[in-house]
Amino acid sequence: MLLDIRDRLLILSVLPNEGNILTIRILRDLKNALSFTEEEIKEHGIKEAAEGFTTWNAPYSKDIAIGEKATDIIKDALKAKSDSRKLSIEMIDLYERFVETK
Repeated sequence: MLLDIRDRLLILSVLPNEGNILTIRILRDLKNALSFTEEEIKEHGIKEAAEGFTTWNAPYSKDIAIGEKATDIIKDALKAKSDSRKLSIEMIDLYERFVETK
């Protein structure tokens, strides 16, 4: 799935930190795939700015393989945000892409 920097950061921010052993193993692999390499950080000027914001200097997307179970985890996390009325406007595109797929 083609994800830009913002998508990757948002997905990382909604993923759960707990679950059963199978879920945690999938989460570990997913977080590693979504995280940024040293090369990406340097090439795209990715850095943490004030108050927890992340900045970068150019548009960039990466094709990341996300399996069926990992997709379900992302979908469930986004649904939980929506159900608890904590879905932010920045998450709308991801919500539509993962939850409202046909």
